[in-house]
This record gives sequence, C-alpha cells and structure tokens, in this order.
Amino acid sequence: MSEAKHTPGPWRVELDEVDLKEWPHPRIMSINGTCVAGVQYTRDAPLIAAAPKLLKACEIVLKAIEWEYPHDRMTPEEQASMLRDVIAKATGGES
Repeated sequence: MSEAKHTPGPWRVELDEVDLKEWPHPRIMSINGTCVAGVQYTRDAPLIAAAPKLLKACEIVLKAIEWEYPHDRMTPEEQASMLRDVIAKATGGES
C-alpha cells in the first residue's frame, strides 16, 4: 500500500464550548490535537472522524481478499478492484 497523504488517525469529534460563537459546529481533531476538519452538519462528524479506520479496514480486507479469502457473490478480483477504487479516493488518488 502507498503511504497515506492524510493526517494520521485516530480522529475524534470535538465541540469546544469556548469556540461555539466563532464556529458552532463539531470539529474533527487528530490524536495530536490538530484540527483536521470543521463539520457543517453534526450528523456527518462521526463518519468523517472514522475515515482513518475505514481506510485501514479497506486495506486489510483488500489484502485478505487478494491473498486468502475468496467469496461467492463477487470474484476476488472484482472485490479487490472495488476496494482499490475506494482506497484510491480516500487517499487522494485516482479511481
């Protein structure tokens, strides 16, 4: 897998009471306290914060599909292709 071009996870959702007047929306914060993103809609915050874990899961599943676990509904090649596209989008690559 190529090296990630995003802020390393884990990320967390934060709503800082002090900053509510300036930005009254959740922020996505990295483990070292860097603001990764400001989120307009609170309902989107958990999904955005989960992005590093989702990416890692895709990478693990892709490896498993390519090397170990064939599945019935799609061929391993089809599954791997689909996951490669998702990983490329998540890491800023082309799909």
